[in-house]
Amino acid sequence: MNKIRCPYLPSKLSTNNKKLDEILDEAADILKSSFTDADITFQGKKVVGVYPQSKKESYKHILKLDDKTATPSQLIERALYCKQYGEIIKRASNNKCCSELMCWREYDTRKSRWKWCIVCPKSKILIVLGETKNTFIVITAFRLMGKGLEKERKKYLKYKNKR
Repeated sequence: MNKIRCPYLPSKLSTNNKKLDEILDEAADILKSSFTDADITFQGKKVVGVYPQSKKESYKHILKLDDKTATPSQLIERALYCKQYGEIIKRASNNKCCSELMCWREYDTRKSRWKWCIVCPKSKILIVLGETKNTFIVITAFRLMGKGLEKERKKYLKYKNKR
């Protein structure tokens, strides 16, 4: 099976001859710098990686560090794409990506808030941003497996609030 690599995104994180802890530390550093130091914006608002009420950092959820049942292969899979998340958000915000990029707004009834979903079909990455008055919060980001891309495409076609 040929994998199509998106020319707009940086390469995956290199895991050659690295231990799991080293991979996770490098991925955590990349995500921290992407969503705290960098000026990533979406629709004119800054994108942050810290939940306002709990002060919990979203990179822990993205890398499954808060999931005690996560297997090493799941942890590595989540870490591999960490360089690409910030770039996808930047490109979605500026409309400087391929026409296949899917971006839509939906209401999260469980959390009683609006959220934006961004899906890059070429790399099969889903990013969810929670919307607040002044910022967007990175809720999660991960690579879609199995029929995940098909499910997200159906949701995208269903919603009217598209970008």
